[in-house]
Amino acid sequence: RDVTKLGSSMHANKMAEVRNRNPAKRSDKTEMKKRKDLKSTGEPKNKVSVKSRSIKRNRSLYLKLFLFFLYVLPPFALKYSRWLQMLIVYVHFIPLPMHGNLSIPEEFGLNNTRHLCFFPSNSSSLCAWHVLPAKYSGSQLAQFSEILSDGSPIVVYSHGNTGSRAVPHRVDLYGRLASYGYHVVTFDYRGFGDSKGIPSEAGLTEDLKMVYDWILTQNVSLSKIYLYGHSLGSAPVSHLASQLSQNGVSLGGVILDAPYTTIREAAYYHPFGLPYWPVMSIFMKPFVMDMLHEEFPVVRYVRNISCPILIFHGRKDIIIPWHLGYQVYQSALLSGKSSKVLFHDCGNSLHKNNYLSPVFDEALNSFIKQE
Repeated sequence: RDVTKLGSSMHANKMAEVRNRNPAKRSDKTEMKKRKDLKSTGEPKNKVSVKSRSIKRNRSLYLKLFLFFLYVLPPFALKYSRWLQMLIVYVHFIPLPMHGNLSIPEEFGLNNTRHLCFFPSNSSSLCAWHVLPAKYSGSQLAQFSEILSDGSPIVVYSHGNTGSRAVPHRVDLYGRLASYGYHVVTFDYRGFGDSKGIPSEAGLTEDLKMVYDWILTQNVSLSKIYLYGHSLGSAPVSHLASQLSQNGVSLGGVILDAPYTTIREAAYYHPFGLPYWPVMSIFMKPFVMDMLHEEFPVVRYVRNISCPILIFHGRKDIIIPWHLGYQVYQSALLSGKSSKVLFHDCGNSLHKNNYLSPVFDEALNSFIKQE
């Protein structure tokens, strides 16, 4: 045992001597290992692991913040802020088009058009255009009131949200209607275009009623008045027509272009809601349906309209889906109150161009009675 112990001790001493004789070589190996770590990661391994954990923590934090600002903050802000709801529903703060003077219709390509303004109060105003039928080319402004009572149909146009009555697709439609021999009276709701005030659900109907009342002062037959509502404008048109019908007043007809059932359902299907669809069924749908303070229940208004109703809707409308317009049609039809309810499928038309559909011209002209 002593000999074995002695041998082991001698071997250990010999190895220590070898190591002591080559300190530089051992140091070189350590340095080479460190350099290898730095070359592969840029930092020592212990520092790399710390940095990796820090990056993971930051990514997790960023993800949580993203989900918070996407799924938590906007819905709650929208639910409890009427001001924010107003901006999103009406989008009236965007001055479209950004050129031209609305008091000069010719700047937007409309000849034989006069500019009108009504002042219901000191804090609000309502501005409109009266576009003459194309056959009255070259008429003087002094003749407009006399011409309005000439017996030609009068289309009172209520536009959708965003922009003024001078938005190009709207101006294009006025020209078409005028070419058919119709008067066109179009206006901007309070807060839109050159009209002053703050828009609201009740306010839109009041604005339309103001224009309607002015037309009545021009010795016009009720049977010659047709209310035309596009998109958002479907609500004030159907609301006013419903009120008039309940008072025993029957117009020439109501035209609804890309209507919706309620503003809440329209908001649910709007493309801006796409990021919320993954969680819509379990949380967002009931939340969205309840969070809007204004309803615009077109589907309910049409049940009380007694005059004829014409509805247009395109299959490729991604703003207000086709099936919402069809539900409005079914509601009006099943109520049995209207003397005639027609629905025209505009095929592949988008939200703003149903008037370009092949079925539009014939359907509209056969609906509007001309003597």
